[in-house]
Amino acid sequence: MNRRALLAALALGLSRPWWWVARWDADAAFLASLRRVFASAEDARQIGSRYLRGFRQPPPAAQLRTLAGIPGGRGKAVPTSRAAFRREIVTRRAADFARGATVVLEGVVLARSEAALCGLLVALEAARPA
Repeated sequence: MNRRALLAALALGLSRPWWWVARWDADAAFLASLRRVFASAEDARQIGSRYLRGFRQPPPAAQLRTLAGIPGGRGKAVPTSRAAFRREIVTRRAADFARGATVVLEGVVLARSEAALCGLLVALEAARPA
């Protein structure tokens, strides 16, 4: 094998793991900002778990992002600040209630986007390596 072929093979072989690490870091940053936006991450986890139990098969994180109204793919919607993220949630919540996009969990009416955001927290934490 010549030197050029060896370097090309190494470059291709190493590109995939680095891409995965970059994606994992983006998800980690989003997860950290998601945890900070809730007054109590534990309460959000409980709501998210109850919300996900309402599905025959829990939806993937990408679908939960869509239901929560978060644009883009993995790691692309990391809010600039906790206050900005909270304002977005308040706006989505009001829009959900205005159009009737609600979920009832144990007698409590929640905006669908808010419940999906709690479900997303649970799904992303479950997908993280231990």
